[in-house]
Amino acid sequence: MNPYRTDLNRLPDSLFEEGSLQHLVVGNEARTLDYRRTPLRVQELREASGLAVMEILDFEDVGNTWEVPFEDVSTFQFALESKRAGLKDLARYEASVARLNKQTTINCDQDARSTTLSDLTKAQRKADLWISAQSASQAALPPPNFSRRAGLESYFDILNLYMEHHGLTDLEAMFASRYVSNFHYSEFVKAHRIVIAEMGLVPYKGRILRDGTVLEGAFNRRRRRQHVIRRLGFVRALYARFKIFPLLIYRGLHSPGFPQPSRNDTFVSATTDLEIAEALSCFREPSNPSKEGYRVGVLMSQRVALKRVFMTYMETPQMNHPYREAEVVLLYDKAEAF
Repeated sequence: MNPYRTDLNRLPDSLFEEGSLQHLVVGNEARTLDYRRTPLRVQELREASGLAVMEILDFEDVGNTWEVPFEDVSTFQFALESKRAGLKDLARYEASVARLNKQTTINCDQDARSTTLSDLTKAQRKADLWISAQSASQAALPPPNFSRRAGLESYFDILNLYMEHHGLTDLEAMFASRYVSNFHYSEFVKAHRIVIAEMGLVPYKGRILRDGTVLEGAFNRRRRRQHVIRRLGFVRALYARFKIFPLLIYRGLHSPGFPQPSRNDTFVSATTDLEIAEALSCFREPSNPSKEGYRVGVLMSQRVALKRVFMTYMETPQMNHPYREAEVVLLYDKAEAF
């Protein structure tokens, strides 16, 4: 059974058209082009950063928002009766796109990588000692059960205490919530990806950062680097205790044509639940390529090493509501299948 909600009575595609800059008017309603046709509404336009804030109107993420680059509105469909932006507005939007729709590459510096790996080894050792001390003073942590879809409250609690211990509670909560709700449309997550590249862990190739404020103040590069080190150190220390890795995980994908090799988005989302992966591959959805926009579903499995794991639903509360996808977030590795 597909665990994702959908609207079987949704309006036909004939009542919508491909999005363009002229559809960037607050209040206009749109839909994604995936099989669910997730409904959205333009909530806000941030011209300085060229981002349209789109509110999700239904399904599990209702109420959440995406920060969609102006030029990406063409990947949505808008209702035929949508309002149109005026000529002056269009000129400003086009100027914004010309200024901000640029690519950048940050390759991994080997010296930075060596320093990071050394810091990670120290962080894992310290996290292991810290977890042991916590387990000695409180109830021992139960082993994780990745065959179930729900995380463990005791793991939520110890992660929160650990992040509090290092003064990173705010960054952890913000990153986890943004990753879960809008990974592909979040400047906050993009900033983490850039810092990870500067650390020498995973190269960055993608669009430039549009909102520089996400690397200022409490979310500056130094604190983001510290969060990455502490996060990885904690996860490695926690799960190394139970010797359950390499862990079998799955990915489900659907696409208009034959799938391309995995793109480097720094993070790779997978699941320990076969049914979740199958739902994402759309095997059991009615397939009408001209209407639904996909023809190929792919189901993959792989055993992954602990060193690739950045976070999991087992210790991350934000990954347990509203979705329960049994999600495991990996660091991208070109040499791996996914």
